[in-house]
Amino acid sequence: MEKINSRILIVLKYIITIFAFILLYTRVDIRKAYILLKESRPEFFLGSLSLTPVFYFFKIFKWKRLIEKYCAVSPLPQVIRSYMYGLFYGYITPGRLGELMRVRSLNGERSKLFSLVLYDRFLDLFAVAFLTLFFFGLWLDKNYYFIAALFIMICFFYLKNIIILIKRINFSRMRSLKEKINMLLEPVCGIKITDSLSFILITLIPSIAVLFQFYFIINGFKPVPVSIIFPVPAIQLSNLIPVTIGNMGLREWISIFFLEKYGISGEIAANTSFCWFMISALPAVFYVACSELLRVFKKLRQLIQGVIMSRYSA
Repeated sequence: MEKINSRILIVLKYIITIFAFILLYTRVDIRKAYILLKESRPEFFLGSLSLTPVFYFFKIFKWKRLIEKYCAVSPLPQVIRSYMYGLFYGYITPGRLGELMRVRSLNGERSKLFSLVLYDRFLDLFAVAFLTLFFFGLWLDKNYYFIAALFIMICFFYLKNIIILIKRINFSRMRSLKEKINMLLEPVCGIKITDSLSFILITLIPSIAVLFQFYFIINGFKPVPVSIIFPVPAIQLSNLIPVTIGNMGLREWISIFFLEKYGISGEIAANTSFCWFMISALPAVFYVACSELLRVFKKLRQLIQGVIMSRYSA
């Protein structure tokens, strides 16, 4: 039953992705978008690209700290491989293969590692949700956004209590579901508040770096004020919710929706969103491509050595 539901979700993701692209094609003039891309100023793209190492450094650093503190000590190359493969497969596949690839690349208890992957994803979601509400408060000058941001922050620090409450809920008709939830949430219950604070601060740094990446890319097409970063966390938030494959199409639509309020055309908004995705994904794609090529070369070398040895022995 679970496999059938999973397949239905994957098919739905494909359908939604195709539908989003069809709608995007009707909304954006592809020829105009291409001309704008050709006429863009590359120095601003380099500025955005220069912030990419900041994004990856803190993401990998946080993942390494999580693993070593609550699971098992892993060498840095293994942690980098885990994160890069997880990110790459998260981009190109419709299911949960990204999370599974992170776990597969590491030594340790699989259920505990998977729980930490989910916690890491939750940290990203929390940080971006907090920034979304905070910047919406600045953008729209509404105090209730700041109150909502404060409420989210309080909920985060009482996460352990919320988890304990969830675990106490009586799933009398869903015993297997309760067991799975308990198994996934158990490692998270052991995370201290001081550690949670350090993890969220580490998570906020790459999330803020993304704001300026976006700012640089838009300036590559059209000069804009710094306040253009206010709706960017909402665009980031759409990137963390897996509605389409790699969030393609949806990310561009949300970019158009918010950036048009600043007088940015749909073509520039779609180009900005696409370029941001490419710049963010480039290191992971490059790492996986190089790793796979090295693996192929090693196998070929072993094969050639085997053939040579067999001839000499004959």
